[in-house]
Amino acid sequence: MRDEDILAKRLVSGAVARSARRQMTIIAPELDLDPFSLEFLREPYPRHTLLREAGPVVRLVRYGIWGMGRHAEVSSALHIWQQICQ
Repeated sequence: MRDEDILAKRLVSGAVARSARRQMTIIAPELDLDPFSLEFLREPYPRHTLLREAGPVVRLVRYGIWGMGRHAEVSSALHIWQQICQ
């Protein structure tokens, strides 16, 4: 198994993942957080706690984007960003 594959598996640990023809389907918790709002930016710590407790990877439904609040997952994602951002 390649290092990139191992990192990708670690990234979605805790989430259910299925690989099909180089595409990955992730079932993850969904949150209605707005990380770009003034409210979030003025007092980020309680919302960061919600993000971290929700899981390693969460779906931010308001924007249709993925979010990560844990150092290990963010660090792994930054090392394999080309594989994730396809």
